[in-house]
Amino acid sequence: MMTQLMERQRHKLNVGIHPEPVKGARDKRKRVLPSSKSDMEQNTPKSVGQLLKETYLFYIQHLYQIFLFVCITYIPLGILHVLLLTGVDLERQFNLRVLFYYLILMGANYIYSIAAVKTIWLLNEGKGQSPLEGYKESWPLLGAYFVVFCWYTLKVFLWSLLLVIPGVIFSILYAFCYMAFLVDGYKGKEALVYSKALIKPRVWRYLGNSVVVVLVLIPVYMILHLLAVILFGVGIQGHVSVVPRMGQAILNFTNAFLAMYVTVFFFFLYHEFKKEQ
Repeated sequence: MMTQLMERQRHKLNVGIHPEPVKGARDKRKRVLPSSKSDMEQNTPKSVGQLLKETYLFYIQHLYQIFLFVCITYIPLGILHVLLLTGVDLERQFNLRVLFYYLILMGANYIYSIAAVKTIWLLNEGKGQSPLEGYKESWPLLGAYFVVFCWYTLKVFLWSLLLVIPGVIFSILYAFCYMAFLVDGYKGKEALVYSKALIKPRVWRYLGNSVVVVLVLIPVYMILHLLAVILFGVGIQGHVSVVPRMGQAILNFTNAFLAMYVTVFFFFLYHEFKKEQ
């Protein structure tokens, strides 16, 4: 009897020294692994194929808003193109009508370039339900955007005076200065410095992505231009009647609509570089 009591006491002591594993502890250790794998995937740079897919999905999801956004600028410009340039041979004639049209075109494209990035940013944030919101956001930024533009032009010009190659290199390094200003608020020279900090360590990726997106869209632009020539006689010397001018206006609209895809692509590429910084 005493022997049995001693054995039971020893067993209790052993259990205290070597407790049984807590249920779920092993599973808890396993659950850490998918989390760390997910973090690794998030830190892995996106390939150009992933960025093109992400751009396509965004473009399709917001196709209606993007279409209306382009209409706001390019339908009035198209009407002006037909009214002011019909009957004018641009290769041989230059008058006040032509000057007036090109001044309006420059001003409209200046506002449009700011509003395009702002519209994409608003849509990405889930805020830009109206196509007018991007234009409203652009008005207070006209002066500061011009300062960034002047800094960019001056810097690239000065580097180009040394040799052509440095000018090309710095035009690439400063390419994100407008995104830096419109998305993150970097002003003046700061926008160029931030752009250089993003692109310089990733310059070959930037160039590779740029080449791919251009190669993807070049065939589309060529087909559209060919159709404009065949259907409307656009670009044929001496064809200055209303039909070629209408065709050119339609071609300008479709080019702007496709260019929004490129802007979306570089918007996502900018954010990808920021995430890695």
